[in-house]
Amino acid sequence: MSTLTQASLHDAVASRCPFPPEDLRIVYGDIDEWALDCLRWLLPLAPEGVLEGGLATYYSTSPATIPTSLKIVRVFHADNLDTFTYLSPQEFSKAKVHVPASDYYATNEMSSGTGGRYGRGDRVYTVEFNKVYAYRLDDGDYIRVVYVDEPSWGGNTFVRNDLDEGEGTDYHSYRLRLGHTSSALSEPGEGADWNTYWTEIADNDGYSSWNGDSYPYTSSGLVIPTGWEHLVALYCTIQMAFKAKDEAVIDRLSKQLNSELMRFGGFTQFDPSPAGG
Repeated sequence: MSTLTQASLHDAVASRCPFPPEDLRIVYGDIDEWALDCLRWLLPLAPEGVLEGGLATYYSTSPATIPTSLKIVRVFHADNLDTFTYLSPQEFSKAKVHVPASDYYATNEMSSGTGGRYGRGDRVYTVEFNKVYAYRLDDGDYIRVVYVDEPSWGGNTFVRNDLDEGEGTDYHSYRLRLGHTSSALSEPGEGADWNTYWTEIADNDGYSSWNGDSYPYTSSGLVIPTGWEHLVALYCTIQMAFKAKDEAVIDRLSKQLNSELMRFGGFTQFDPSPAGG
């Protein structure tokens, strides 16, 4: 895994862009959002070996709720590291029915047993709505879930700001789009240029208050698989071409991106569409 900085991404996109970004009123924050969109698409498709070093681990009893998971890679018993076999939700529900009737533990779906249909103790799991359901465990046992996490730009990226100028309060929360030194112009929700630097998100009272005293809001970068810098930059440049409504450039760059994906292997063909679509 490697770290892609905002500056290096912006330079890479600028070097590939066939038209001046300022003509499209593109702010660098848009490019940063497109990079996240690219990773949300590519990371779940990537071979596991490409992701080693960038996978996250979560310990929990079953069910385990992982709201930021893009893809569950594997599930283990936390203590003895028994590997759980993935089943579809339909297969998972049937697995409990097919435990031998003579098995005492069949009366408790969260109990351990032997001789299960899918191996030792019916070690199976399924995933529904970012929840991991594992069968069978002793009551209170933990599973270890290895997953692909939602990508994010690292750094002091979340703030909260009170937009009520009177005696009341009107708090809003924001996520950093572009590193900068704070000023009146960049005050989230208020400054003339605030949406260049911030994206409003659901309010969270756990975030620190915005600091307007020339405070450095920085991003430590975006963790990506080694060698993906070119893929991300190409994707972002294609999104810029969508802004420019230049079909010829979209077609040419999409062919380049598909050629790169073939070189990496394991990916489906890129069908160009605006980010988020």
